[in-house]
Amino acid sequence: MNMTLKKMKRGFAVLLALGLLISGLLPGVVLAASHEKDVISSQEDVVSLRTETSKTYNLGNSRFQTVVGLESIHYKDNYSNTEEPWKDIDLTWVGNSVTQAPYIIDRSKGTYTIRNKRTDEIVSIRPLGNANIILTNTNINFQWSTLLTNTASFEIMGDVDMVSFFAYDSEGSKVALDVTKSGDIYTEKASKGAILADPTVTVQIEANTDDAIQRESDGEMFLNISASTWRASANPTYRYWGGDRWVISIPQFSTINSANYTGYCNSDSNDSANFNMHFQMAASTVTFNATAFNLTDRDRTTASVSWVASDLGIGWHESSDLTIPMQELVSAYDVTSIVMIARPNTDFSTNMSWCSHDGDPALAAKLFIDYTVPILDPPGDFEVEQVGVDSVELTWTNDPLSDNVTIVIQVDGCPADRDDGYIVYIGSSENVTIDGLNLGTETYCFRIWSENTDGFSTTYAEAEIGGSNMVFLGILGFAAIISFLSFRNTFYGLKIMAGMSWVIVFIYLQGNPPIGIEEGSGLHTALLVVAFGFGLMVVLAGLRTGIKRTEQLNKGLSLTSEKFQWKLPDWMNATQGETQAQSRARQQEETDDYRDEFHRALHQPRRGRRL
Repeated sequence: MNMTLKKMKRGFAVLLALGLLISGLLPGVVLAASHEKDVISSQEDVVSLRTETSKTYNLGNSRFQTVVGLESIHYKDNYSNTEEPWKDIDLTWVGNSVTQAPYIIDRSKGTYTIRNKRTDEIVSIRPLGNANIILTNTNINFQWSTLLTNTASFEIMGDVDMVSFFAYDSEGSKVALDVTKSGDIYTEKASKGAILADPTVTVQIEANTDDAIQRESDGEMFLNISASTWRASANPTYRYWGGDRWVISIPQFSTINSANYTGYCNSDSNDSANFNMHFQMAASTVTFNATAFNLTDRDRTTASVSWVASDLGIGWHESSDLTIPMQELVSAYDVTSIVMIARPNTDFSTNMSWCSHDGDPALAAKLFIDYTVPILDPPGDFEVEQVGVDSVELTWTNDPLSDNVTIVIQVDGCPADRDDGYIVYIGSSENVTIDGLNLGTETYCFRIWSENTDGFSTTYAEAEIGGSNMVFLGILGFAAIISFLSFRNTFYGLKIMAGMSWVIVFIYLQGNPPIGIEEGSGLHTALLVVAFGFGLMVVLAGLRTGIKRTEQLNKGLSLTSEKFQWKLPDWMNATQGETQAQSRARQQEETDDYRDEFHRALHQPRRGRRL
């Protein structure tokens, strides 16, 4: 009789210990230390990467490790607020209340009032006897620590649909009870002749259909089960597929370093695996439902991993490494939820019984993933184009890993970082129009960064525009000054330089019309004609000056000093009609005269006006 009583109390002991672990009264963590892989228990998880059921740890060098289960380990005070971060559940009583959970529970004079934060459902329970109150992340259990040979009663008011009634049999398994109602009093009663341990009233805060099994022969789905039993067999009638779904985000193109399924076997007679493990090929998966073949009809990864093991025993067990099918999934999609599909083999029969969410959420299936995210690059093909007198259009191509881009503008210089200058755009589009600019006189520099949940790209793309009128006026002013000097000077090279400066004006104007003038318009064409005409005029003027100078040199004209005209000797200008002897005599005579005049000019006092 004592042995029987010990077995009957096992269910209560396990449940009570679990409640104490979660509430912090005993040392422990939600996940057993032996199943935390390489995660350092003291390391803080990344809050921005949390989901309701997962924690993600930054291991450095773009490497992350995620642990995700089916039980809620985080909560929100306002579940409709997408901006509110997920917070750690703390089941410690503060005075007469517990508030840091998916529910609020208040106790007053033996009555416990519970509000579901997600649904706003409220129920009040008053045990009519000495009941233990055991809190878990998703349930509140009111449990009588006694054998149910007669009855156990509770006063229950409010949303009674939140409440379920059960006890434990001699094997520690849940057993439904006969319940009678009189007013607000609910009485649990064992079946005739049965002796059951720990009659319990449970307030379920969170229902779950993220684990299921399906019979292969007719596709029947089994949901809300206390144990998920996968069955391999040569007979399709006895083959049962298994499925688990987790909410988790993994960026597309991440490198999967390792991936493992971990489950808690709850039977030492159904503890052998003979399955192939796939993942559903989808970016976002849906929960299981009662539709026939809801599990086998889902698209699966081409790759799978065989898991064959015998006599594993009760406790946590880890599958074969699932890196290959997980990599296939992540290479195809930016994943936000994952379904693992266990396909039974047909060569020999085995049964594998796992604890399900509805059996015990803390012992439900978990997934461990170690991955390295790819480097986020800045947007590509970043360009700026003027589309109006004071507006520009920016265009780019988003990096596949980005969720948003941030564009910063700076005047007469480039922003040093995202905090320098002015942010002009944050969004996921690939173009934007910016108005209110002064493109004629000011230069604008735009820099763009990619952004996702992991942060910003470490580099940026850049584009500049503006100041076109100032550039045009600068080129125009240079051409005008050179042209003016060329007309005041006889230097032929200066005139050629002036002509080339107008060619530069023409070339610049072709692709950069002044602000307010549309490219290709009549006014734009007229400016091009004027620039070309000025250049041609200056070149022709230069050619004319060159020709005239050559003619003057041929005539012996030059500059003069006082009473002396600098010119070539006559014999260098005209020699036709003379004999060779006459020419030599005349040349000698003129050379002597030229030398005398030159000598006198050098020694005479300088007076009078200069010619």
